[in-house]
Amino acid sequence: MKQNNIPLKPLLLSFAVLYGIWAVWELWLNPLMTSHLSNPWLSNLLGDGIVKNLVWTLPAFWLMGRYEPHLYVPRKELLTAKVNWLKWLPWMVGFVVFAILCTPAEDGRIGIAADFHPSDFVWLAVVGITEESFARGWLLNATLREDNKWKAIFLNALAFLAIHFPIWIHKGIFVTAFTSFGFVTILLLSILFSWSFVKTRSIAVPVVLHVVYDLAVTVIG
Repeated sequence: MKQNNIPLKPLLLSFAVLYGIWAVWELWLNPLMTSHLSNPWLSNLLGDGIVKNLVWTLPAFWLMGRYEPHLYVPRKELLTAKVNWLKWLPWMVGFVVFAILCTPAEDGRIGIAADFHPSDFVWLAVVGITEESFARGWLLNATLREDNKWKAIFLNALAFLAIHFPIWIHKGIFVTAFTSFGFVTILLLSILFSWSFVKTRSIAVPVVLHVVYDLAVTVIG
């Protein structure tokens, strides 16, 4: 499929509208919902399982279909491309090692994080699909060209970083994320996820890498 220049307006408009909806949800509606729900399973199912897919995943796949001639990887191909998973296994193992090294051991042992709840598996299973569908499947896929790959990847990393701002503000860690240079991790992960997308032409690889990383740093404590 020949790739044409994508109109800038739908690209920017999609990001602005969906980002605005997500910011309202994270800053006001989600805290309001969780304050009235005592069941963490139900809260995670509604917030991450339903709302997050409605805000990010479904619009992303609709946009991919609507502007498919402009995409670097056609929508059907990014879902069906064959992947050699052994090549990506070292990265997954590296995520686990990274989580262990960054976790202060108590009594010389590494175990399950004290603040981890089994209901967290709901958002852990969903977050990779939702964020990668939009960030890589749509935004990166719509801006990639053979002659601008790294420029598109770096710009995508900034957009991916911005997606985290509402939750950081809600949790009161926005300033800390920058002063502690924690934001650098987000940028580096985004570059890795984008690079994996370019190399494999598959959305499954960045999704799995994303899920494994979040699982490692959330569960290990």
